Amino acid sequence: MSYILAGSLVVFFRGFIRLTFSINYTVAYASFSHGGYLTKLTEFVNFYGWFVIALTIIPLIFLTIKNKRVIPIVLFCIINVIGSCLLFFAVQSFGIHHYYIIYCPMILLLSLSLVCLSEITLVRNRSIAFIIAMVLFVINTTYCYRIFPSRMLVQSFFTTSSYTPLKRSDITEVLTMVDDVNQLATEGDRQVYVLSNTSTLNYSILKGSGLPYTTNNVPNLTSYSVIDIRDGFPLSFLTSDIIIVADPVESSQLVIKFFAEEILNSDSELGQFYELYGEYKLDNGITAKIFIKTKPLSLECVEYMRNYFSANFAEYPDLFSDRIDAYIAEYKPS
Repeated sequence: MSYILAGSLVVFFRGFIRLTFSINYTVAYASFSHGGYLTKLTEFVNFYGWFVIALTIIPLIFLTIKNKRVIPIVLFCIINVIGSCLLFFAVQSFGIHHYYIIYCPMILLLSLSLVCLSEITLVRNRSIAFIIAMVLFVINTTYCYRIFPSRMLVQSFFTTSSYTPLKRSDITEVLTMVDDVNQLATEGDRQVYVLSNTSTLNYSILKGSGLPYTTNNVPNLTSYSVIDIRDGFPLSFLTSDIIIVADPVESSQLVIKFFAEEILNSDSELGQFYELYGEYKLDNGITAKIFIKTKPLSLECVEYMRNYFSANFAEYPDLFSDRIDAYIAEYKPS
């Protein structure tokens, strides 16, 4: 079976395998990494809470002593969790969705621990330790929905991760902007590019603004670059005629920051090719601005961009300068 799986990877995912061994993911995802291993481990513990960590580990010690048959399962889960964390921490910090990587082994370890506690008979065949653990576990779980005030909880004893329902007060403004963008895009089948990746304005928000009726509410919206070393220079920006910019610019990634600041400045080398069409007030102090390209980008402007990114990413010509050279060769700007 292992040979079949390995062969399938080579046949169907050859490009993925090549990228896995050729790209330095630590550099590519550097913007998602916060602190060293100790910082990331602290975030990991705070996410679950010391209570869950203790509940997972301590009963397992007694369980493995009492029942040797569970040792392979316990070791498998522990190695899975530790190995996954060490490999992931070498690249970046855990986001809330990354905890799914270790979800199954953590649940299995926790389940074994609860089973162990349930077998500790103290009074009238009832496990006081098990009952107390379940009550605390429920409190820990419900805390993420902010049912209990944080002042009632010991810092880091319960999880410090909480979920706040996503609510926006600018839905009408977003839909108005989307309607305007779609109307502009249909005039000559023009492409749309978004220069923002905040929680207030990004590619996915525009695409999904028509949910639950459609998942593609801006059909002419093109793919875009978010992370410098991962995504590289966005050629789709050069071929797009409608640009959506978030003001103020909050990204530290140059594939967003450079273009956004240039376009917001009408006197800049790039800004002179665009004209402001409309402004839309969004949540969190963000103003979405629609710009329309008024004339084709000149060779001088394209070379200006090439020189800028070549100076900042000289060691990655395939992601930046080579792409711009290919654009110049294909479109021959004058």
